[in-house]
Amino acid sequence: MQVQEARMAALLSDGTFPAFTTARTDPGLGLSAESLFVFGLDRHLDGLAALIAAAGDRSNLGGTSSAVVDLQ
Repeated sequence: MQVQEARMAALLSDGTFPAFTTARTDPGLGLSAESLFVFGLDRHLDGLAALIAAAGDRSNLGGTSSAVVDLQ
């Protein structure tokens, strides 16, 4: 994450993303490259957990167990 801090600083300093700059520099929000990564990772893991649970529910109903779940 520290490798990306220089790029993040460049994005914040050129004024292209004023709302992001405000959010990123607000000390009350506590945003960092690491916290954004962790937030995204948590959302991905939540999605995987839901897919696994849906696959388990499907197999308990007499259906076939599959790693692919039709979400439609």
